[in-house]
Amino acid sequence: MRRSSGRLSEANIALLVVGLAMAVAAFLLVYWSRGEWFSSDDLGYSVRLATQPLGHAPLHPPPNKYLIAAPLLLYDGFFHVFGIGTYVPYRVTGIALVLLCAGLLFALLRRWLPDRFAVPPAILMLFFGAGAEVVVTPIRIPSEIALAAGLGMLLALERRDRRGDIAAMILLGISLASHPLGISFAAAAAVIIVLRSWDGWRRLWVVALPGALFALWWFFIRPPELPSLVPNRLTDVIPFVRQSWAALIAAVTGLFGVVDQPAVHQPPAWIAAIALLVLVVVGVGFSWRRLPPVFWGMVVGMVVLMAAARLSPAGFLRVPDEPRYLYPEAFFLLIALGVLAGTLKLPSWAMWMASGVLLLSLWPNIDRLHDAGRDFRRGGEQYRTEWSAAEIGRPATLPGYMPDNFSPNASEYLAAVHDFGRGGYSAATIAGLSNELRHIADANLVAALGLGLAPAPRPDESGKCVRGSGELTLPEGGAWLGRSEASGARLRLGRFADRPMVALEPPAKSGGAELRIPADSSTIPWKLLVESGPPIRVCALEPASSG
Repeated sequence: MRRSSGRLSEANIALLVVGLAMAVAAFLLVYWSRGEWFSSDDLGYSVRLATQPLGHAPLHPPPNKYLIAAPLLLYDGFFHVFGIGTYVPYRVTGIALVLLCAGLLFALLRRWLPDRFAVPPAILMLFFGAGAEVVVTPIRIPSEIALAAGLGMLLALERRDRRGDIAAMILLGISLASHPLGISFAAAAAVIIVLRSWDGWRRLWVVALPGALFALWWFFIRPPELPSLVPNRLTDVIPFVRQSWAALIAAVTGLFGVVDQPAVHQPPAWIAAIALLVLVVVGVGFSWRRLPPVFWGMVVGMVVLMAAARLSPAGFLRVPDEPRYLYPEAFFLLIALGVLAGTLKLPSWAMWMASGVLLLSLWPNIDRLHDAGRDFRRGGEQYRTEWSAAEIGRPATLPGYMPDNFSPNASEYLAAVHDFGRGGYSAATIAGLSNELRHIADANLVAALGLGLAPAPRPDESGKCVRGSGELTLPEGGAWLGRSEASGARLRLGRFADRPMVALEPPAKSGGAELRIPADSSTIPWKLLVESGPPIRVCALEPASSG
């Protein structure tokens, strides 16, 4: 049936509003994400692709990690074309996926709701600050690809023809090959197909074929899990799902920005969660015979998604209000609620009230996005500075150096640099950064080179010795420090910061110690700060032989 001209006008207005919201979101996300750089997750992808053949890396994740084969193929192309020195292409891709997912949500909801009521949920997901880890930074590109493919699959299933089924099968395969989120969409698709008609099982090949491929990977290729200190138990799932529901409702309604964190421990969040659950149950009671299968599919998919987070490796460490969980859960919830509201044919005043809640939720969500963007930017600058030390320290960088326990080691990182180009800052760039970042560079360069004082007898080159205190410029090869004259002195080392700030353990009480400085890729000299005590004897050491 052709829509009336008034309906067409409403549709055009809705499309215009969503388009303008996308443009605003794109501008703000580009601005808020400026200065970001890789995290240990996506930097780890560069290491995998640099140290393993392309035919092996996508299907063989590290232990306790999951299948992200499709995104790794995208990353491989990006790393070879753009390298790891710029984050712009990855940011643009992440933002494009946020816009795509919100657009797919709008396209799905307008199948059951008037266009004007499909707009607020789509706008909310463009600025969903509760899922900032996905929205304002591209570190979750794999889950975004899985979500976009899953939403596209739902749209394809709505065609209810062979072409739609084939498209749905392909999109579900992409979702399953991108992130475990695809398992939730597989469960949702199976429910939708089976409930749609009495012989719906005949169309289960849409799920069975990609599901079988995923199962083959799971049972025969997936690496074994590392032993966990706390085993996962089914009895832990129900409390986790219950808390996930409360966290999700607090996120969608904006309560998370009003109550103290974590919201799942605050009574207002539980009141809202219980109230909405009661309304949903009542609504289902009135319309369960008329409810489209997609409603039940979304409910099942959402529960599977929540439970899977707790049953994943090291699930005891997961918390229900993590942004990476809340973001996809919100899509399942909003589709389910939209289908239920459309089936009940709620009066306009009720729909406007619900839309008002979603639009009011924009304020705390946008505020969270702004703050998260600032935090990710600072974290990215610090992480890039830390890895700059490994590059500047070449060839003397210790192979096992790691800025933190979750990152690759220096040997692996430098393999990625070899394949994809420089990732960190140059020494000249570091010299122009803030003093805080320059101190971080100093501390990590000391660690990357393994610099420290080692007991050693006084060298023979007595003509190259001086007495000094305060800030001293060290010779190229390092220095021997006399300890007997420096009782109580505090020694600090630095290179880029305004003042040396990296503490050195003093030498033994008797004799002296040497500070050997290996040659690296920077010509900026090291500085030693001698605080308190009388001047100490400093003797130059010859640079280590390069041959």
